[in-house]
Amino acid sequence: MNPEHLEPVTLAENNRRGNGIAANNARKEQCQNGHPFDYTYKNGGRKCMTCQKAYKQRKRDEARAAGAS
Repeated sequence: MNPEHLEPVTLAENNRRGNGIAANNARKEQCQNGHPFDYTYKNGGRKCMTCQKAYKQRKRDEARAAGAS
């Protein structure tokens, strides 16, 4: 291996340049429904608030329906 062909980069940058699952997910800018990721967790995870709100509303509706039965 020729060290002149190497470039010093951080581990995070090296992972982003790869083709693994983590690298592919890091390059995504939208959720699977096409909404932008607009919330980032402290650990770096991301989510779409539009889908998150819809999910929570669906769960509330299901709980109400189950309680009414």
